[in-house]
Amino acid sequence: PATVLATTVNGAFRKSLEMAPRDFAAWANGFLLQITEAVLRYDGVPLKYMGDAFLGFFSGADHARRALEAARLSRSIVTEDLHIGLRAGDIYLGSVGHPDYARPDIMGQAVNLAFLVRDWVEGNAPGGIAATAAVIEALVEPVATGERHTVHFRGIPYPVQICEIKQKPLPRGGKG
Repeated sequence: PATVLATTVNGAFRKSLEMAPRDFAAWANGFLLQITEAVLRYDGVPLKYMGDAFLGFFSGADHARRALEAARLSRSIVTEDLHIGLRAGDIYLGSVGHPDYARPDIMGQAVNLAFLVRDWVEGNAPGGIAATAAVIEALVEPVATGERHTVHFRGIPYPVQICEIKQKPLPRGGKG
C-alpha cells in the first residue's frame, strides 16, 4: 500500500518548443529539485523524472498524509503552474526494463490513476492539487477539499471519485 504523487507543469510542452533542449533541462531541473526536496522532507521516495513530470510514492505509516503535505509544500515553493495528482492503493516496486538498464520503478492501478488525476487538475482544480477518495479516506485528520467529482476516465471500467485539495492557510506571521 502506498500513495503515489505525480506532477506536471502547465505550459511545459509549449516552453519546450520555444527553448533550446539544454535550457529547458535547466529550467525543469529548478522545480524538479524543489519537488524532490519536498518529497524527501516527508519521507517519500522520488522515482522518476520525465521532462517536466515527476513521479514518487509514500509508503508505511501515514503515507497519505505525508504525500499530501509534500504536495502542499511543492505547490507553495514551486513558482510554475504545478499540477499534482494523488492516488492511494497497492503498487509494485521493483526493477523494470532490460537488466543492463533497469531502474527501480512502480507499477499498478494507483500509478495510472495518479497520472490521470494529475491531468484532471488542469481544468478542474485551480489550487493545483487533487486526490482520489482513497487518499482522502486514508487520512486520519480531515482535510479541506472542494466538491467531490465522479469522473469516468477512458479505459478505466469504473467511476473515480476525485476532490480538489485546498491549501492550508499559513499561520499568523506567514511562517509555515
